[in-house]
Amino acid sequence: MSKPQSKIERHKYYILHQEDIRYQASFRRKQPKIVYIKNCESCGAIFKSSWENQTGCKPTHTLKFKQRKRAIEKYGQPISRFYKKELILIYDNRPEGMQVDHIIPLNGENVSGLHIPWNLQYLSPEANNKKSNKT
Repeated sequence: MSKPQSKIERHKYYILHQEDIRYQASFRRKQPKIVYIKNCESCGAIFKSSWENQTGCKPTHTLKFKQRKRAIEKYGQPISRFYKKELILIYDNRPEGMQVDHIIPLNGENVSGLHIPWNLQYLSPEANNKKSNKT
């Protein structure tokens, strides 16, 4: 059955097929987007977010960013794949009864070294314990 052309026929058609029209229209409607209004934990600014667990108003204020920054401050920059291969070789080729030691300690008092191949040396366990956390 085609749609009626006159105003009265259209009205009758609408009344007869009202449920069908509403059912079809419900699929066409967009669901309302949920927006969370929050305060930034870092700067206190008010911002809108579509995620419930977002904590910051911009990427540098998010918890994940802060955790990564803290880890870099504590342990240094992540090591590239190239250095990882060299480090594995250094540890695998270690002489029997020797330990791998950092020349400049990772957590020194005044300066902190990096976990890179040219900051490593082989020491006996006694010398390594004696050196402890010193350069």
